[in-house]
Amino acid sequence: MKPLETLHNSEKARLIADLLPNEINLFLDHLKAFCIEFRERKEEFASNWTTAMVPFDYWQHLSAETEALLNRHMNSMKRSSKVYADQLYFSQTSLFVNDRIIKYAEKKSQDEKFKTAIKLFYNC
Repeated sequence: MKPLETLHNSEKARLIADLLPNEINLFLDHLKAFCIEFRERKEEFASNWTTAMVPFDYWQHLSAETEALLNRHMNSMKRSSKVYADQLYFSQTSLFVNDRIIKYAEKKSQDEKFKTAIKLFYNC
């Protein structure tokens, strides 16, 4: 195995999914629900947007791309860590997904091992 510091996004994602598949499945459900909420409450999110580094329209685009990937590949992602990692962490959607997995670990997950893994892998 490669040292942690040299792992790419997709390698980290695959390893976490291999180690904690049940929690990744819960995260995928949460991620899809968030993408839908983000789309449906677009105006509300836009009016409260305070992240100067990332324009709201770009974040909305990444959310929509992520939702489309989930719609196409959700079942396969839940069965295969490779599909999960390849689909969500290959393109710029990884920016959005990384942000959401960190927030999911901080605020939603009840799995202490998952929370620890996210802190370790994402330096948060």
